[in-house]
Amino acid sequence: MCVSITPIPDSVRLRVSGDVETVLTVPYDEDERFLVGLSDGTVLMGYFDEAMQCR
Repeated sequence: MCVSITPIPDSVRLRVSGDVETVLTVPYDEDERFLVGLSDGTVLMGYFDEAMQCR
């Protein structure tokens, strides 16, 4: 399974492409970090920068 997850510039969304094609809206809370869990057990941590963009 090959999946690419990239931030969409100037938004709080992530583009997921590969076996699945979708756009995820990342909820924002006081904690600037967020987690993305994949079905193979991989957990990725991202964060919002000062411009509120996903990294």
